[in-house]
Amino acid sequence: MNGARTSGKIEKGFLYLNALSGDTELEIDFAMSPHFVKADPRMRADIGKIAIVRGPEVYCLEGCDDGSFFADVFVDSSACIEEVWCGDLLGGTITLKLEGERINESEQIQSTSFMAIPYGSWCSQKPGEMIVWIKEMYVPKPRMSERIEQLYK
Repeated sequence: MNGARTSGKIEKGFLYLNALSGDTELEIDFAMSPHFVKADPRMRADIGKIAIVRGPEVYCLEGCDDGSFFADVFVDSSACIEEVWCGDLLGGTITLKLEGERINESEQIQSTSFMAIPYGSWCSQKPGEMIVWIKEMYVPKPRMSERIEQLYK
């Protein structure tokens, strides 16, 4: 508050600050780590799909950045999501770099990375295909016996 660190009292979801009067400048920093959200399994069309969110923003893949035909795209939800500043998109915004796979024209699985943009920025570069709910890549987990072997090697 006015350039100095301050604390307040949180009650019923509200932050209460003392001594706000006149021209008070308040700067708030919200942690907005990107993460995946699984679709509700009751929504049959989205079973096995995930979306990417960062704070209140939902992200999407866009055709001009990630190619077309998103039915052949899978995202690795166990991989890290990298935040990348993009100064030329709508005056500047955070984009997200994701790892995943795509089935190419030869029906071969190809590892690739994707750039997700805030859903509200869709079509700002040029009109095209977009997807929010993306198929989750299957990543087999090691069996208990394999994990024990690794520990004792």
